[in-house]
Amino acid sequence: MEQTSSVGDTPQWLAAQPDAAWAARIVDAAPVVILILDGDGRIVYFNDYFERLSGWALAEVRGADWIERFIPSRLRSGIAELRRRALDGQPNRGHVNAVLARDGREVEIEWHDQRLGAEHDARQGLVAVGLDVSQRERAMREMQISEEGYRSVVETMPDGFWVVDLDGRLREVNDEYCRMSGYARAELIGAGVSLLEAIEDAAATAAHIARVEAQGFDRFESLHRRRDGSLWPVEVTVSMNRALRRQFVFIRDLSAIKAAEAERLAAEQAMRHMAFHDALTQLPNRRLLADRVAQARAALARDGGHGGLLFVDLDDFKRINDRHGHDAGDELLVEVAQRLKGVVRAHDTVARIGGDEFVVMLAQLPHERAAAGAALDDVARKLEQVIAAPARLGRRVLRCRASLGGTLFGAHDDLDSMLLRADAEMYAAKASAQRAADELPPA
Repeated sequence: MEQTSSVGDTPQWLAAQPDAAWAARIVDAAPVVILILDGDGRIVYFNDYFERLSGWALAEVRGADWIERFIPSRLRSGIAELRRRALDGQPNRGHVNAVLARDGREVEIEWHDQRLGAEHDARQGLVAVGLDVSQRERAMREMQISEEGYRSVVETMPDGFWVVDLDGRLREVNDEYCRMSGYARAELIGAGVSLLEAIEDAAATAAHIARVEAQGFDRFESLHRRRDGSLWPVEVTVSMNRALRRQFVFIRDLSAIKAAEAERLAAEQAMRHMAFHDALTQLPNRRLLADRVAQARAALARDGGHGGLLFVDLDDFKRINDRHGHDAGDELLVEVAQRLKGVVRAHDTVARIGGDEFVVMLAQLPHERAAAGAALDDVARKLEQVIAAPARLGRRVLRCRASLGGTLFGAHDDLDSMLLRADAEMYAAKASAQRAADELPPA
C-alpha cells in the first residue's frame, strides 16, 4: 500500500487525484464509517466520523492490526475469515460486528466491504463502509427473547399492553387487556385500533399513530370501548420502536381513579354549596348574598343606575310554628322560598338570612331614580301577594302574611347599611299595618 501524503491524513492515492481536497472533505463529512486496510489487515485510513464514533485518532493507530486493536476477541476469527473473502474478490454485504471504542464500549457497525485494487496489485487492500446500528441491534436483542420469557413479562403487567404496526393493526395483546375489554385475543389480533378507541375516529387514529412515529412517544387520556359497547377511561402511553417499526402501547384503566375524582369533586361541590346556601331552602345565604351584591355594585359603578333590596319578614310564622309544629314551619319556609324565586328575574337574588327573614336583591333597575323606585314597589307588591296566597301543605292549608321594606342602592352602598335601611322600612310598614288594624271598627 502507498504511504499517506503530507496533506493531513488523506491517502496518497486520493491526494494525487484531481480535486483531492474537495473529495477528502466529502469523505470526512460522510455520516458513515470509511475504513481502508492494507493487504495485511493494517490500518491505513479512517475518516473523521469513525474518529468521533470510536474516540481513536488515526495518528494513534495507523499501521496497527485492525483485528487485534478494534475487534473483540470472541469475534476475531470470524472477521479474519470475512477479510480473506473480501481480498479474494468476494465482497461482504451487510455483516454486523462490534468494534471497540477507546473507552471500552462496543459499537455495533453494519459493514459493507470489498477488495481495493486488482488481485495482484501491489496496492491491494480492503475498503469498508460502515453504518452505526448500535441502537437497532440493541432493540433487536431486547426483542429476541423467548416466547415464554416474553409472555412472563407481558402477562404479569397490571396494565393492558398492545403491539401496534404503523397501519394501526394490533399485532399483540396481553391477557389483562382482554380482561379489561371483554374481547378474546383472537378477536383483537389483526383488528384496527379504531375498534377500541372511542374518542378518535379511524382517520384521527391514523393521524395520531403518524405523530407518534414522528415524535417517538406520547401519553394521553382517552375512552376505550368494551365488547359489550360500554366505555371506560384509560391512560395510554405509546413508545415508538423504529427498528421494528412497531409501537408499544400501555393501557392503564382509570375507572377507579376517575370514580374517586368524581366523588371528591362532588364532595367539594357539596361543601361549597353548604358554605353559600341555606340548608333548608337551598337559597343563597348571607355570604353568597354579599357576593351577589358586590357584583351588582360593580356593574352599577361601570354602567350607572340603581339596584334594589327588599327585606321580607313573615308575620305569622311563629304562630304557625307553635300551632302546627316545626315540620310544618319548615315546609312553609320552603314554599315561601319557591314563591319568592318565581316572582323575580333570573339575574336577581333571593336569600334567606334568618329564621323567617328573606332578602330579595334586584339588579339592573331603571337608571332614573323615580322609575327604579316604582319598579321596586311593584316587585314588593307581587311578593306580598304570592306570600299571602293559601299554602296547601299535606292536609293543611296555611295562610301567612309578610311585612316588606325596601331601599334603592348604588355603587357605593355597602350591604350592612342597605339591610339597615330596608329593615327600618319593613318595621315602619309593619307598624303602619298594625295601626290600621287597631283602627278598624269591631266586627
